[in-house]
Amino acid sequence: RDACLVHHRGEQSSTLLDARMRCLQQRRGALASAVRLLSGRSDSPFDAAQVVARLPALAPCSDVGFVMAEVAIPEDPVLATAVAAAEERVTEARTRFHGGDLSGAERIAEAAVAEARRLEFKPLLAEALLALGTIEMSGPKASEATGHLEEATAVAVATHHDAVAAETFARRIFVEAMANSTPTDVLLAQVPLARAFAQRLPEPASALARASSNEGTVHLARADRTRAAEAFGRAVAESDHAIDVDPIERSNYLQYLAYATDDPQQRDSLFARSEAGLLAVLGLDHPLVLQRRLVRAWLMSDLKTSGAL
Repeated sequence: RDACLVHHRGEQSSTLLDARMRCLQQRRGALASAVRLLSGRSDSPFDAAQVVARLPALAPCSDVGFVMAEVAIPEDPVLATAVAAAEERVTEARTRFHGGDLSGAERIAEAAVAEARRLEFKPLLAEALLALGTIEMSGPKASEATGHLEEATAVAVATHHDAVAAETFARRIFVEAMANSTPTDVLLAQVPLARAFAQRLPEPASALARASSNEGTVHLARADRTRAAEAFGRAVAESDHAIDVDPIERSNYLQYLAYATDDPQQRDSLFARSEAGLLAVLGLDHPLVLQRRLVRAWLMSDLKTSGAL
């Protein structure tokens, strides 16, 4: 409604209206995917709280720079329809991933990658590969994530899909740091590239925060707590300015900063902020919230005086 009224008053062009509508349609598609997942029959329950909490924000669709930087749909109407259907698969894969169905998410993401290859629409291929690699990072196929993220990076750079390039660079750094498969100095050398692609975005804060956080992970792998804390601190500050940050990722940045903080009072304050962020979107009894409280308690210098339990 707001987009249509602004266009009707002559304040925004038809091109901008189309871009805003495409952004809003993507959000509507994510909501529809969540509704289908949570209202359907399943042998195992889904994490409804995470599915809802991680729905993409609406605010970016009102940002001119953000919507105009999105990849345009193909001009061929037949190809555009096929691409839209494949994009729905990518969205469904992400929804199932957030709901805890890793195998289902992986299967759908693989199908989306195959369809993107068949259609030969490179921006879609980059997004599908990113989704597949992100899902693999969290499951038993973590070793396969690097290859898909590397290909996603190459395709994204070739097609000027900066949002995907920034995310894939950052996620590759994290995967390789966790696997201890690449020298840490090599990983740190990639951080400026991740940040450079992030800075090309109209709204770079969220992508910069991810890059900073994963830089901190590498410093922790080098046992450099001081530089890790500096990187995690940047991630928290950058996420504070982001209009599209995932609330659970932001809570994680606070937790990582707490891990790298030596002062007990400051560490507990950071854990409390991290816990509060999860509480706001997931609720008191969610496993992630309980896990966060337990970790906070483990690291307490004096459990008797703490309010963590």
